[in-house]
Amino acid sequence: MLPIFNSRLCPSLFCDVQRELLVGDISSLVDITPHRKIKTWLLQFADSQLTAFIFEHRRKLSTLPQSSEISSSPKLYVNPNLSPEDKAQQIKVLRAFNKLRFIGNDSSFSVFPQGFSIKIVYEAKKFFYSFDSRKSPQEFLKSKNIKFKE
Repeated sequence: MLPIFNSRLCPSLFCDVQRELLVGDISSLVDITPHRKIKTWLLQFADSQLTAFIFEHRRKLSTLPQSSEISSSPKLYVNPNLSPEDKAQQIKVLRAFNKLRFIGNDSSFSVFPQGFSIKIVYEAKKFFYSFDSRKSPQEFLKSKNIKFKE
């Protein structure tokens, strides 16, 4: 996993932290695949500054590998470890969106927790609703032309 991090967060980005990632930078690595549909690892970094740096540049980790890399190399996604208050807010927002879904209807949208936002998938398009959004879930869905139960 370290070579993937180091190649995708290229040396120019690592200038901020003055080095590449090493094994000692990872304080915990847990395989949580039994609870997921795809192979999933939960990683915890030993340094909060390094964690913040990786979270800030997380989009580079999910990009598809270039031809110079192994084509079977996985995408990596980074989500913050939410505080109990943030987790409660996430659950509250998820419930609000789920109440607006048409149950048993293929034209309905799907919702997924994504750190400090909620990912909404509708007709193969992805939309992200941030917890600090000034729009209500209904207003957000209307603005994206997503059909929902009123």
